Amino acid sequence: MALALLAALLLIAVNADTHRMIPLFAIGVFIGFTIGQIGLVRHWAQQRPSGWLRRAALNGVCVLPYRLSL
Repeated sequence: MALALLAALLLIAVNADTHRMIPLFAIGVFIGFTIGQIGLVRHWAQQRPSGWLRRAALNGVCVLPYRLSL
């Protein structure tokens, strides 16, 4: 219920203009991807299965484009 109310307030605040809401969506997506990639780096560093360093490095490199876009 709280999420629905916040969504309604956001629509009212931007006069239901979707063009004003697209940047908010993009920021949310990139923040989510960045947090996900950082979480995977932490996962590999904590679990340390065979090949973990390669996987952590790949996820670490994948953070860069997301981070730079913000």
